[in-house]
Amino acid sequence: MSKRNPVPLGTDLAKLRSDWWVITIHANADQPICFIMTLDEVRELAHRGEKDSRVTYWLQPKAYDHEAFRDAWDRLGTPVLN
Repeated sequence: MSKRNPVPLGTDLAKLRSDWWVITIHANADQPICFIMTLDEVRELAHRGEKDSRVTYWLQPKAYDHEAFRDAWDRLGTPVLN
């Protein structure tokens, strides 16, 4: 994303599959900022919205923009090479 915006998650949190989520803001800048989150964290922090009887989920900036997630690449652990 080019700025700090909500991240759309779709209509069913159970359908989210990636174990790890990397949300990048200022993606076109010289120094992008990444937020590293687990699937469980994304589901837990998701915001539920409803418009015209249609439910959608979003990850609001205030949910992902935390120091614990900011450029926290160490959360991914050490890669295992085969």
